[in-house]
Amino acid sequence: MIELAIVMPLLIFLALVGYDIARALNTYQVALSLSKQIASAAYRECVVNIADFQSSHAALSGKLNDLFSPQECLTVVRASLNPSVVNVSAAATYSISMVTYDAGTGGASLFLPSSGNGAMLVKASDFQSGPGGLLDSSGSLAKLLHDYGILVIAEVHVPYQAFFESVLQALGFSFNDIHAQSIL
Repeated sequence: MIELAIVMPLLIFLALVGYDIARALNTYQVALSLSKQIASAAYRECVVNIADFQSSHAALSGKLNDLFSPQECLTVVRASLNPSVVNVSAAATYSISMVTYDAGTGGASLFLPSSGNGAMLVKASDFQSGPGGLLDSSGSLAKLLHDYGILVIAEVHVPYQAFFESVLQALGFSFNDIHAQSIL
């Protein structure tokens, strides 16, 4: 009985820490899934529909730039997604952006919705090749942008309060703000 009295609190504590880690991983999974859905919706609306439109008569007559603004498209997508995001996680904040490749300068242009976007961790400079880019030039985001021309980025931030924060930090976990991003 003495052994049970000594070991039982430790087992209960380990079970609760395991539950806390599982909760954090579940929250991360929700954030990642949400970022994928947001990026997919923005890509469908702002890239695929425009690509279909480019083959139409208006694009051939040079009026595409007058009819399409990345900021406006991202703003419309953001407004349509707001109710869905609130249903999934009321505390989640998200941002959408579009990066385009300029063949003339070899640089990247970052477009954001005209209003309501959350803080972005990804910057246009992350898509530059060479030093300062997010990845090295062999498999970099700069090469991906060069190959595809347009990329859509969705980032989701979900605040997370751990039950045993000090214990998790001692184990090497930090779950204050769970962040997920998807690039299409």
